[in-house]
Amino acid sequence: MVDNSEHKYTNTDYYLEMVRGRVRGATPVHKYGEAQDLVTGQFSNSWDGCSDEIVTKIPVYTYSTTAAIDTMSSSSALDTGQSIEIQGLDENLDLVVQTLTSNGQSKVTLIVPLLRVFRAKNISLFGSDIVGNLYIYEDTTLSGGVPVDTSKVRAIIRDGHNQTQMSQYTVARGYALYIDFGWANISKAGGATPTEIELQIRNREYDKVWRELHKTVLLSSGSSASNRPYNIPLRLGSTYDIEYRGKPSASGLSLSAGFHGMLLREDYANSSPIVYYP
Repeated sequence: MVDNSEHKYTNTDYYLEMVRGRVRGATPVHKYGEAQDLVTGQFSNSWDGCSDEIVTKIPVYTYSTTAAIDTMSSSSALDTGQSIEIQGLDENLDLVVQTLTSNGQSKVTLIVPLLRVFRAKNISLFGSDIVGNLYIYEDTTLSGGVPVDTSKVRAIIRDGHNQTQMSQYTVARGYALYIDFGWANISKAGGATPTEIELQIRNREYDKVWRELHKTVLLSSGSSASNRPYNIPLRLGSTYDIEYRGKPSASGLSLSAGFHGMLLREDYANSSPIVYYP
């Protein structure tokens, strides 16, 4: 419901008003991820860990079972003084947005330990780009600022991106997510032999089993895309996880995928707008 009490005109576009923060209890969600050169014959998540830019590739994403995501560091000693915004959920599955200051390869402790992380970005002033790979993880031993146990890693900001690229998301407690559009693209590095990726979108209620929400196969000798509007939006209830992942039939295939929708408070009529953007 658009709150027009302070505005002269009532005929306004719902999505525009939502982005402007003028719809009570509503905010847009836009998620996107990238995985480079997926591992042949196995499902890999569409996220920064499955990237050729990461020394030790992490194709399969691991979810925390407790609020143990509590540390940040970079692979570069030059990454000092950047302001890093981290968006996620705390132990109660409530939305938490916190800002930390990077300290190179040294550990920085999160203000609030998290159960989920689904976005991190550099919000520093001009000229403060991240020059290494910045890791957010459950505290563990480091080697040059990089977690030795890669199963502890929960988010990565890769060199040159200044923001995570991960098509995973968890709905905060007291909210519901309504997805009205999803997409996926694949590309093949070199060669003309057709190959394919089995794309899987799946979800689960917190602490329950994964269920396949949607699956398709993308065939490619160069690139291929799948765009799926949901005229009747897909609803993910409170505390639900959603992820995109792909399984290629051959090497050299990359996947980018994501979705957008509306995050609405279940008691939106009595709530104020929240500002929570990409």
